[in-house]
Amino acid sequence: MNRASVVIAIFVLVYAALLVLAIRRPLLGRLALREAVRRPGQSAVVVFGLMIGTIAIFATQVLSDSFLESSTRSAYLAWGNVDLLAADGGRFFDPALAAGLAADPVLRSSLKGIQAGVELPSSVVDLDRGNAKGLVMLVGFDPATQAPFGGYLLTNGKSTSGQDLGPGQVLVSLSLATALQASEGDRLRVTVGSKPTAEFRVAGIAEAEGPGAYTLRPALFSPLANLRPLIGGQGVNVIRLAVPGQGPAELDRAHELAPQSWTGPMSWPHK
Repeated sequence: MNRASVVIAIFVLVYAALLVLAIRRPLLGRLALREAVRRPGQSAVVVFGLMIGTIAIFATQVLSDSFLESSTRSAYLAWGNVDLLAADGGRFFDPALAAGLAADPVLRSSLKGIQAGVELPSSVVDLDRGNAKGLVMLVGFDPATQAPFGGYLLTNGKSTSGQDLGPGQVLVSLSLATALQASEGDRLRVTVGSKPTAEFRVAGIAEAEGPGAYTLRPALFSPLANLRPLIGGQGVNVIRLAVPGQGPAELDRAHELAPQSWTGPMSWPHK
């Protein structure tokens, strides 16, 4: 039961109690009615004040519930099917660790998907439009393990898990495409920190749903193999895990799985 329902229930109970009291104590009921009739102005002020107070409390609770629901929806949208994220403070590590987790018999029955990936802040320049955007999240994913995390729905109506992306091809989020005024086929120059830049070509624009909404920030999505010009052979810096279920059930399973998944110094932020 949310807070708004509680306020309404209290309101109904109070006036129901007053009605019962007036029926059981008719003298008090007549006195109250007589005073209300004798002093209509004061009675109206009192009733109006009570109404304003009730409305204020009710409105506050409604706004609070709406804000909580909106925040929850935004969190679910940002994470998508990624329920647990393993990271080592941004440092790179061997992607074989993800394969080791996937092979764990205890975890295998609880997981829907596991994926080694890369997440790095970057800046992007559209070489064909002359527009630039900073604070772009570079999301590297493995097309072979993308299916449990959902396909990218593109603005042209197609869907892809990344297996049809060729060398040097990437997807961009709708928000990044809007900021750069980018279109399919545009050439992008991506820079990560002080590392050498690399050029990519836009193969599609991902709608803001499913994995295309991941991080809720302007993002560039690339198969891991295409990121070698930027990260070389350093490996990966995150492992994404998905558990079965939806909504609260999915959240509960993620909480149960987190202690079982801990294998060392990594942290496991989750939904």
